[in-house]
Amino acid sequence: MKKNVKMFFVVLTTLVIVAGLTFAGCDNFANDLLVNDAADADNARNVTVTSNRTGTTNGWDWEYWQSSSGVRNGTMTVNNNGTFSARWEASAGTRGNFLARVGKRFNNQNHSQVGQITVTYTASNFNPGNRNNYLSVYGWVMGSPLIEYYIVESWGDYRPPGASSAGTFNGYDLYRTTVNGPHVQGSGNFTQYWAVRQSKRTSGTIDVSAIFNEWNRRWGGMNSNLREVMLKVEGWEAGSNGTYNITAYTLRYGNTTLGGSGSTTTPPANNNPPANNNPPANNNPPASNNGVTTVTAQSMSKGGQYTGNISSPFNGVRLYANDDRISYNQYFANNRHTFTVRGRSTNNNTAQVQLRVNGSAVGTLSFAGTTVRDQSITVSHNQGGRTVSVELRCINDNNTWDVDIQHLEIRAAN
Repeated sequence: MKKNVKMFFVVLTTLVIVAGLTFAGCDNFANDLLVNDAADADNARNVTVTSNRTGTTNGWDWEYWQSSSGVRNGTMTVNNNGTFSARWEASAGTRGNFLARVGKRFNNQNHSQVGQITVTYTASNFNPGNRNNYLSVYGWVMGSPLIEYYIVESWGDYRPPGASSAGTFNGYDLYRTTVNGPHVQGSGNFTQYWAVRQSKRTSGTIDVSAIFNEWNRRWGGMNSNLREVMLKVEGWEAGSNGTYNITAYTLRYGNTTLGGSGSTTTPPANNNPPANNNPPANNNPPASNNGVTTVTAQSMSKGGQYTGNISSPFNGVRLYANDDRISYNQYFANNRHTFTVRGRSTNNNTAQVQLRVNGSAVGTLSFAGTTVRDQSITVSHNQGGRTVSVELRCINDNNTWDVDIQHLEIRAAN
């Protein structure tokens, strides 16, 4: 069924200026980026830190920072699959500031060059305490204006940024504030972009690129170099004691996946199989003999004339017509796997999706009716030891149905 699109653009020009804002981004918080601690490369082991420090673990970049006074018993443990835990206590009568964050630094690339970015996480044993604590995706965009951004998922008593919303997008209130204080390039005026959930949550998938694009549509500035994308926990001011345990964390950007089911996949930069047909360095292949990998539809590359994201009945992708498709690159340790697609038809007719591995059709999955369900197929693809494309393509469309896809799971088969 061809998609009928009507685009309504509402240009919101509300600019929220918060002079002298003392939220963590303009005050003690920005100082964490000015600390000149040596970075550690703990490439294959879990790391526990209790003092200001940056590092890299199994492809994940991380940072621990606390203010010079006002914080007691702060600690962060980073696991080699990107999950992490943190706890701290803020002393009474102080404005102590604590943060722990894990993600990826991109240096000299804008977010379009990085590719589609999504974060999927679960925060278990979640206790943000009182006062000013929150969980967010965080980073900086190094342009003019200099932008510090927050995508806030949950918080304690205080809901940031304490300003009037400039609009909403996909369940988030949007804000733009201006701050004068320390920042990554020194000190002075800089801009903050905020997306704060209208209701708290402690697990889910964040379409980071979609929020970036919405900010850029409203206010511009997001096409400059993206410094990082980090999942961050933070607390500040007296009484902001808290504990966080991020028990599941997947960061996807372009054709690269960090995390997931305890594994890291980093395809070669040119998206072709490595010359020696071995997985990339430091790779723990997710589709190995006993591994399972889950890839969200929204994190895959989109092709075809009509393919687009959806937010209901789940965050996913809709294929509207023949040859609409989504794809990504996957390393396979062996030659036989079970592929499970979660999806549905948009009406009572049966929708069909063709599975392709390295360009070859290996099977078809059918979805009858609007109930969301898992459909599986086990195939021998003979791509063991290689990184190749995996594609889901709409076929046999007769203009009477569309198909929604939430995610793809792959597991080894006997």
